Formats: sequence, structure tokens, C-alpha cells
Amino acid sequence: MSHPTIKASRLANGVNVVTEERAGTGKVSMQIYVKMGGVDEKAEESGLTNLMQAAAQTGTTTRSRDQIADEIEGKGSPIQSSTTMETTVFETSALTRNAADAFGVLADVIINPVFDPQELEQTKDEIAQAILQGQKNPSAAAGRKFWETAFAGQSLGANTAGTPELVASYTQAQVKQKHAEFLSHPENIVISFAGDIKPEDAEKLAAQWFGHLTGAKKQPVPAAAFTGGEYREDNDSNQVNINIGFKAPDADDPDRYAMQLFRAAFSGGMSSPLFQELRVKRGLVYTPMSDFAMFEKAGAFVVSNGTGKGKAGELVTAVVDLLGKIAREGVTQEELDIARERILRGSRNARERASTSAGVNAAHIMKQGRPVPFEEFEQKMNNVTTDDIRRVVGKMLKEGEYVISSVGPQDTMPTTQELKDLVAKQVSGVDLPAPSTAKSSIKATFAAKSQKTLTEQAPKVTTLKNGLKVFTIERPGPLSIGGWVGAGSDHETPELNGATHVNEHMMFRGTPSYPSGTIDKIVEGEMGGGLNAYTTNDKTVYYFYSMLPEHLEKSVDIIGEMIFKADIKQTELTGTPTTLPDGTIVPGKGEIEAVMEEYNMGNDSPGRIAYQTMMSQAYAGETHGQTVIGTEPVLRAMTADMLRAYRDEYYSPDNVIFGAAGPIKHEDFVKFVEERFGDLEPTNFPPLPVPAYKGGTKAVEHKAAQMAMVMMSAEGASSADPENYALGALALIIGGGGSSRLNKEVVNHKRLALFAGADTTEFRNAGTFDFQAMASPENIKPLMNAIYAELRRLPADVTEEELDKAKGMIELGIRSSYETNQSAADNHGVDLQAAGQIVTMDEKIAAINALTLDDIRNAAKKVLASNPSVAMVVPTGTAPALLPDHNEVIKMRDGTWQQPKAANTNKPKPPANAA
Repeated sequence: MSHPTIKASRLANGVNVVTEERAGTGKVSMQIYVKMGGVDEKAEESGLTNLMQAAAQTGTTTRSRDQIADEIEGKGSPIQSSTTMETTVFETSALTRNAADAFGVLADVIINPVFDPQELEQTKDEIAQAILQGQKNPSAAAGRKFWETAFAGQSLGANTAGTPELVASYTQAQVKQKHAEFLSHPENIVISFAGDIKPEDAEKLAAQWFGHLTGAKKQPVPAAAFTGGEYREDNDSNQVNINIGFKAPDADDPDRYAMQLFRAAFSGGMSSPLFQELRVKRGLVYTPMSDFAMFEKAGAFVVSNGTGKGKAGELVTAVVDLLGKIAREGVTQEELDIARERILRGSRNARERASTSAGVNAAHIMKQGRPVPFEEFEQKMNNVTTDDIRRVVGKMLKEGEYVISSVGPQDTMPTTQELKDLVAKQVSGVDLPAPSTAKSSIKATFAAKSQKTLTEQAPKVTTLKNGLKVFTIERPGPLSIGGWVGAGSDHETPELNGATHVNEHMMFRGTPSYPSGTIDKIVEGEMGGGLNAYTTNDKTVYYFYSMLPEHLEKSVDIIGEMIFKADIKQTELTGTPTTLPDGTIVPGKGEIEAVMEEYNMGNDSPGRIAYQTMMSQAYAGETHGQTVIGTEPVLRAMTADMLRAYRDEYYSPDNVIFGAAGPIKHEDFVKFVEERFGDLEPTNFPPLPVPAYKGGTKAVEHKAAQMAMVMMSAEGASSADPENYALGALALIIGGGGSSRLNKEVVNHKRLALFAGADTTEFRNAGTFDFQAMASPENIKPLMNAIYAELRRLPADVTEEELDKAKGMIELGIRSSYETNQSAADNHGVDLQAAGQIVTMDEKIAAINALTLDDIRNAAKKVLASNPSVAMVVPTGTAPALLPDHNEVIKMRDGTWQQPKAANTNKPKPPANAA
């Protein structure tokens, strides 16, 4: 696969510029990387760089916070910025016609911030609350404690956000000094463009805004020492979140390539040992995860997972045993080839999206001083041998310096001595191979074939005699194939709540032609691609991605058998019980255990609870209001017979769409589908229910809630309803980004919330218009009242400028959503399912540009006329008097609510400073 030309240059002062031109795409991604982050901070200034970066957007010498938001969102997307251990990044995207102006705003934020004291205090409050919320999230807390323990007492182990106490203590003078330091090393700045822009134009913009910077060369950061150790925190969350890891190569170590390949072989997909052992065999986790983090002076390998109560010991033992097996036995040549291809193809295909490619180019310049040709990286990967894999893993274990962080129920966790013994026994008496000196002649099994340059063709649709729809989009890039099934939780009875989602899991467990354990190995191994699925209220989607054109026929066969003919065996669902020598019967472990871990994970998330609570009020008594994943009693009672009967009723060819995007021909795809599944009989499956929207108000206490999560919804429109364009634009005007009315009035001016936004949610037969906010419990009532006040005001004073800004932001989002073949295919599949026809990108953009102010006014009136659905997830112990009932919510909507007199003496306070 060919890629656009990448051109790198350097300004006279040392600032680096890299440009990847993608002519005709209509948009440009712009990213500015500065080599400064947490590792550059002393202990007493931890989080200062992050504070400086976040506060930079609150005002410059020529623009206020509101003006920055108005201008950047009028030209492109909101500015995103972040600070990591080694870098700080500012980025935005814009339509081609606005790219130069958007870059000017982005540059102004970086070069000319004023750090107004009042704005700085607000930013400090926001950061402190985010830190505290992270401490209450078991998964985030376990991850943070891993790094604090792995690099104890060093900047690499500190939180880049700092601590609430430190953040509160920083002065304007300290932030300004950090900013001066930030810009004092021009050679450490990389400006990266990717999209519809010429290199010479990109270089002119960079020189115009950054060519004046001067300064001395930055001193290198000191090496970090991996200290090892343990952190254990016992609490009553639904899962125990465990991170276990070891010292690993740094970014300059030649062994980093072997370590990257090891991670890909160990946990890179559904066929990997980690996935097979932890999820398929044992049902311990929902999504097994590992990471190899490379820094300039240090590295670490970590396995991160959440599991249910009483399973911690089994999880830790299984992970360490898997690592030990690789240290002793290594990986097979086939496993190495599969891992290599996964990395190489993933690296190629990551270039589909301009923003990702811009980030890759910047990282190459920052770390290696030049764009790195793909062929060079490929050769490094081809030089890694199976002995190299065994050596790097064995070395990791032999050093014996492990870190474990565990947050959650600690029952069954191994003791410190048990852990030390477990790690030591893995490599006891094991001799490790010496580093290889000869270059391997091994070639990747699935080397990408050259492709002719393709011009994207209009989507094509064919309907077979049995009602099965087939669509294709012929365009360059990797092949993406999917199946869209018109079945979701809306079709389920209370006794089957969660059945669609469970069936989604079970269909990967085997079919008549592809027995249990083979589907993922074929797709990831033989074909070198990836696979996944998702379930919503009204659909289930299965998709294979990063495929080659020659895999089309087999992919069709596998996806079709999964959808129409999956085995769905009881033994795969619940496992096979075993009898111990003493007669004790040990229950089996099947896919239902993985589903339950996903269920537990969701119950630890205040955001997930808020959404489901809102839906249960909006559609009370309707299947549309029940959870997609189901409830524990119902899930535990499900049988394979029930699931198969449900599948046979709804997974009918006339309720299924097959689609593909990539370098293929429509007639080929139709031929394969028709030959294999064209003779299936259609059925009279029950129609998708049309839910009745109702509304209501409910509050739920949650132990992981640091602040109140508030969702307020109104009846919206279904996904194929043209009214959605106006509702989407309304959502942006009132609550989309920093320039929105809610962000200006409710967050920045009245300071009633940490954030407040609006969005729409669409399904085939229903939709909602949603407000979301996070605030202190004492601000809930005035916050909700203020949100409705803004909505009531909007029909009278909405402007053409606001509408034009919303149109531009939506167009940019639409163009971005069609960049990759996988996302383009999903857009078309969803549209074809909902509207009965393909809706092209250009048609959507035209519909957006046709909106008028009257359309926005009517959308606002529709929202105000709806009965509200309100969910509040609040910290444990929140006073009931702070929470409105439904009658109060109605008064807020209608403008008749009044703050109780007793509360008038104390104006609503901003979120309390954590210090």
C-alpha cells in the first residue's frame, strides 16, 4: 500500500516541520509537539507543565477564552492538548479553506497565553477534581499506583497532573516561568501537518508563527531507575483491578523491537495466549490488556486487567505462568510471523487517518530526527528471532523486579512471598539464549502486495432474492468487511434481556465449519487481520478489518456462518464442570463469565450508570429502556437453547446486511455472498418495536462518584429522520465545545459545573437529545435551571454565525468519519439498515449546509416541549434536599422554578478546590 509523500524540514531556529500532503481530502490535521513533560519536572513542581498547557487555552494577549473557542470552532475542531511523561501536544483539525486561520489560533494559544489569575484558579479547580475522580475510579487508580510504585520517588513515577495540593499551590509567576522554559528550546518543537495542504504552505505557516523563537539546547533528562514493589488497596468495588509488570527496554535499547513483537504475540488479539487463557478458557476478564511503555531512559511491561471478587489469585497466577511459559519455551515461528504481520499491517493501516499519521510523523522527528521509512522499521522487525523473544521475557523475569498494584477486593490475592516465589520459579534453572548477531532472513508470512492506485467509487447496493442486502465501497487501503444484523436489546423480553449481546460473544465461539478456537486464529493468524463486534439497542455488527483483498471470500464465509449458523453450545456458554478426586464438582467457565466481567466493569462506572438510569426513565416499561448487557440474574439463567431460539427468530437473511470497503469489486462480493447464503430462506421476524417516550427523574448514589454526573434528555428523532441534522446542529450550538452557550455561561461564567455539554443519540425507531454535566451536588438544581434557561433563550437570539460554526464542525466530523475503510463501511451499513438506502458523505454535508435558523428554532422548541428524562449519579451520602424531583425539573424547563429562600443567602459555589 502506498502512502502520501512526507516532507520534513527545519526552520533556521531549529523548529522542525513535517508535512504529509493528502490532496483533495478537504481537511487538515495540525499538531504541535514539544519535548517537555512530567520527566522534566522536579518533585515540588509535579503537574506544573500540565497546568500550564491546560491554562494556555484560557486567554492570550489578543483573545479571551471565549474568543479562542469562538474562532477555533468557527474554523475547525476544538483545540485538544495534553501532557505526557515526555511530551506536550496541542492539536486541531480544520476544513482546508480554514486551515491557515485555525493554525493561527492554535499558535496564538501556545505562544501568547496570559494566564489570567482568575482563569488560572478555575483551571486548577478542574484539574484537582479530575485527579480526585481518577482516585475514585478503581481501574484508573490501579494504573496510577503502578507507575508510582515502579519508579518510586522519581519524576517518571509521578502523576503528570500532579497532586491536588501541589496544583492548588502554583502561582501565576510559576506558570509563566514554566511557559518561558517551554518555548526556550526550539529544536525540541515539532510542527506536523497531514491533509489537504502543500508542504511549502505548511512551512510558511510554521515560520510565520514559530520562526522567531530562540533558546539554548535542552539538557537531557536523567535515567530513571525501575524500583519495583507493591501497592494494595482493599475496597468494595465490583472488580479488583490488577496491574502486574516488570522492567523492560527503553526507547534506545535494540531489544525494544523484540519486546514489541513479544507484546503483539502475547496479547495482540483474540487468538493471543493472554486472551485465550484469561477470557476464553477461564472467563476471568472482559478485555485482557498489556502494554509496553518505552521512554527515553526507561521502559516497563505491564498486564492490566479487572476481574471479579475472589478471582484475583487465579488471575495473577495465570498471567505469571503465561510469561514463564514463554521464557522457558518461547513462541513458535508461526506465532512470531503472525505477531510481526499484526504490527506491520497495523503500522501501515494507521496511516488511513490523517490525525494519526500526523502524530506518527511528529514522533519520528522527535525521537529519531527524521521520517522513518516503513521499510526500515519492517527490516528491524524481520531481524527479530524466536530466541530474541524468549531472551527478553526471560531476562525480565530473571531480574525478579516486579510491580503489582491492586485496587479492589483483595481476597485471594497472593502474599508478597507467594508472588516472589511464583516469579522466581518461572525461570529457575532456565538458560537464556544469547543476543542474536546475524540478521534473520525470515520474511513475514503475509507481506503486503502492491496495489494499483484506486479512485474511490460510489457505493453500490444489491438485494438478493431472500432479502439479504449487499453493499460495497471500492476505495484504496485495507479491506474491511462486516455484517449488520437488525437485532438488538429492543427485541428482547425481560427473560431474555442481554441475549443479543451474549449471542454476539457466542458467535465467535464456533460454527459448523469453524470449530471453537479457530475463528480468531484464522482471521488473525492465516489472514493477518483483526475482528470484533458490537451490540446496541437495535443492531449487532460483526466486522473484520485490516484484511487483504484475497481474503474476501473466506471472510464472507466466516462472518456468514457466525451470523446464521453459530453453534451456540451450552459447554461454550457455561463451561464443562469437572469433578475433583475428592468428589467436589467445580463449575465450568464459559463465555458467560466474560460477559459478567463486562457487566461488573460497567457497574463500576458512574457514566455508564447515568446513561442507563436516564434510558430507564425515558422509556420506562419499554424494552428500549432496558440495558443492552442485561442483569445478573437473567444472564445467569440463560441457556444455549434460549439463545439459539432467539437467533433463529431474528438472524434472518432479510434482516441482515453484508458490506465491504476497500480494493474490491462489487460483483465479486455479491457473487461470494449469493453463492454461500443466497439460498437461505427469509422469515417473518417480528418488527422492531417503536418505543413510547415517557420521561421521569431518578437519582442513584455511587461509591465511585467524586462529583454528581447529571444527564437530562428529551425526545429526539430516529436515525433516518432528517430532523436529526437540526438537532445535531442545536446540540453543538448550545453544548458542543468551548464556544457553546453552556460552556460559556454555565461552566466559565456562572461556574456551576466542571463541564456541561449536549449531544444526540439516535436509533432506528427512537432518539434522544441529551445534556450532560458534572458538578458539585449543591449545584445540581441551579445547574439544571441554568441549562434550561439557555435553551429557552436560544430560539429568540440564535445567530447565523452560530449556525455557520455548527455547520463547519459537523462537516469536519463527517469527513473524519469516512477517513478509514472500517468507519466508512460502518457508516454505510448503519445508514442502509436505518434508511433502507446508502446516504453518502456528500449528501450528509449538503443536508447540513441547507439548515436554516428556523430549523434550529424548531429543534429547540421540540426539546422544550418534551417531558424531561433526568438521571443523577451522586456521591454516597448526598443530601436528598439537593436533588430535584420531577415536578421541580418541569418547572425548570418551563422557567417557573425559584431557588428556595433558605438557599438564596449562599450563591452556588464553584467546584471546591481539592486542597
